[in-house]
Amino acid sequence: MSTEKPLVETKSDPEAGPSSGGDEAAPGAFDNDESADLTTRDSVRVRIYYAGLFFLIIFFCLFINAFNLDSWLKHIKGFDGCSASDTTDDQQMRCRQFSLAFRGSLALCLFFSFIGFLLCASKLFASYRAFDAVVHAEFFWFKSILLVGVFIGTLWIPQESIESYGHAAMWFSFLFIIVQTLMLIEFSYAWHDLWKLRAWFCGYLTATATMYALSITLVVLMFHWFTDGVACGENKFFIIFTIVCFSLFSIMSVASDSIVSTLCCVEGTDPSKVRGILPASVVTLYTTYMCFSALFSQPNADDQSCNHIFGSNSQNGWMLLLSIIICGVSVAYSAVSAGGTQQSLRFSSVEEDETAKALNVAYFHVVMALASLYSAMMMTGWQVDGLHGDSVSTGRRTMWIKIISEWFTILVYSWTTVAPQILSDRTF
Repeated sequence: MSTEKPLVETKSDPEAGPSSGGDEAAPGAFDNDESADLTTRDSVRVRIYYAGLFFLIIFFCLFINAFNLDSWLKHIKGFDGCSASDTTDDQQMRCRQFSLAFRGSLALCLFFSFIGFLLCASKLFASYRAFDAVVHAEFFWFKSILLVGVFIGTLWIPQESIESYGHAAMWFSFLFIIVQTLMLIEFSYAWHDLWKLRAWFCGYLTATATMYALSITLVVLMFHWFTDGVACGENKFFIIFTIVCFSLFSIMSVASDSIVSTLCCVEGTDPSKVRGILPASVVTLYTTYMCFSALFSQPNADDQSCNHIFGSNSQNGWMLLLSIIICGVSVAYSAVSAGGTQQSLRFSSVEEDETAKALNVAYFHVVMALASLYSAMMMTGWQVDGLHGDSVSTGRRTMWIKIISEWFTILVYSWTTVAPQILSDRTF
C-alpha cells in the first residue's frame, strides 16, 4: 500500500536541536507542531469529504427539480418573486427551480470561499501553523451543519438578489471552465505517462481508438442535426474548424523530432518531449463535445431552423447528465490530485517554496468555489431569469460561451504541444 506524499517536505536543521529559542512559537491550542501541520493533515480522504458535500447539495437541487417537487417553495418568502400574476404556472415552476439551483450554488460558493479565505489568512501568522490544519481537516460535523444552515438561510434571500447572483455566476463560471481545461490537459498527459511507463500499449491504443471513434460519431451527428439548411453556414464553420484542429492535434502529437524542429524553427529538440497520441485523443473528444454542446444550445431563429433537436426534453436531460459527469470528473481530479492544476499554471522551472506548496490546499477550496458557481449554470442551462428566459440549455449566449471555451482549449493544448520544443530550457 502506497502512502501519500506530503505537500511540503519539512526540512530540519541538525544543529538547531529540538528547540531554537527565539523562533519558538507560544504554547497553546495551535502550537507549531509538525504532527498538526496542514501539509501532514491534508489527504485525499479530506478532499473527498468536501467533494461529497458539493455533490450532496447539487443532487438535492437536481432531485427536487427533476421530479417537480418545488411546490413547497412557493410558501417561502424568498420565492415570492416567482409568483407574478402575469405568468403561467409553468413559468413560475421553472423560476422556482432555477432559483433553488442558484441558492444551492450560492451556499456552496460561500462555504468554500470562507474556508479558502481562512486558509490564506492563516499564512500571515507563522506561530499558528496548526490553525489551517484545524480549519481544513477537522470539525467535519460542524462544517456539514454549517453548510446545511447556510443553504437553508439562502432560501429567504429575495428573488431579485438571487437573480443578480445568477448574472455574476454566469461570468465567473468561465473561470472554472479555464481551470477545467487545464485539469483535462494535465490529466491527459498524466494518463499518457502512466500507461507508457507500465507498457500498457494495448489499453493505450484501445482508449485512443475509442475516443477518436466517439469524436467522429459526434461529428457525424453534428452534420446531421445542425447543418441542414442554407442559412447554417456558421454551424458548418464551427464543425469544420473543429475537425481541422483535432487533425492537427494528431499530427503534432506523433510528429517526429525533425518535423517538430522544422515547424518550430528549432534545432536539436528532444524527441522525448514529443507528446503522445492519447492526450490528443482526450482533447479531441472534449473539444468535439464542446462544439456539439454549443450547437445544441443554439436556438432556431425565425428565418432558419438549423437545430433539429431544439427544445427536446430528452436531449436536454442527456446534455445535463454529460455536463454533470464532466464537472464531477474535474472536481474528483481536483480532490485526488496533490498538485492540482497549479502544475499546469506554472511555466517555469523555479522551485516552489514551502508557503506556495501549503497554499495548494487553499487553492483546492478556490477551485471548489468556482465549481460551485459553474454548477448553477450547469443546472439552469446558463439561463438566469426563470420567468422570462428561454428554455433550458438554449440561447446564443450559451452557444458562444461554449465555443469560446472550445477555442481556449485548442489554444492551450497547442501551446503545451509546441512549447516544450521551443523552450527546451524550461519545465512543463
